Amino acid sequence: MNPTSLDYANLIAWIALTKHGVRLGKTQLQKLLYIFYGLALARFNDVPFNDDTPKAFPFGPVFPRSYKRYDGTVRSLTQTDKDLFMQKVDLLRLATWVTDNFGMLSATTLSEWSHRDEAPWKKAVYRDNTPAWGREITREDILDYFRRTDWNVGL
Repeated sequence: MNPTSLDYANLIAWIALTKHGVRLGKTQLQKLLYIFYGLALARFNDVPFNDDTPKAFPFGPVFPRSYKRYDGTVRSLTQTDKDLFMQKVDLLRLATWVTDNFGMLSATTLSEWSHRDEAPWKKAVYRDNTPAWGREITREDILDYFRRTDWNVGL
């Protein structure tokens, strides 16, 4: 069994709370999950989960499944959860790195970063010169963006 977007969202929220004392808001969690997803795709040429894809919402990239379910409550990790994450240690390390480096940033800072002109979110929103919310952010755009050395400018 592979971890889902919900599993990784809880992991990131758990790391932020237990390691840094930060209770993430919905927008913060979504942006950290997006950074994790993008970096995993760029580093391992594969996405970390297959049950959800990022969509272009008004405040930036959002994974609808975890967005709907996260209410700020952080579920403790069970031994089963830990065993599941240990099967993919590189992804566990990456989720920890993302949380350690960006988990203290405000929702505003993270949203502004995700709205940069060259960002995949902006490409999705303005695809075909017709602005629209809820469009999927393509894997190709995410991969190209997170392979750049300057993807984190503004964070």
